[in-house]
Amino acid sequence: MKTKQIRADADIVWQLIFESENKSCTYPRLKDSCGMSEIDLNRALGWLAHDDKVEINNKTQEITLHYECSFFSFF
Repeated sequence: MKTKQIRADADIVWQLIFESENKSCTYPRLKDSCGMSEIDLNRALGWLAHDDKVEINNKTQEITLHYECSFFSFF
């Protein structure tokens, strides 16, 4: 998979979380909403986590945007 595709998937995931209530979403809900395979979703979340755009709570499976993160700082 090319880096461009992972980045594009990360953008989609970021938008879905941003549009969710409280800028937060559970992993299962996100998986149902994004239409990606599990591996593509995990790559996108890895990209976002690496760029410090999201926090992932493994216990609750909650993915939350960092409060200082904005769409304009995504790229």
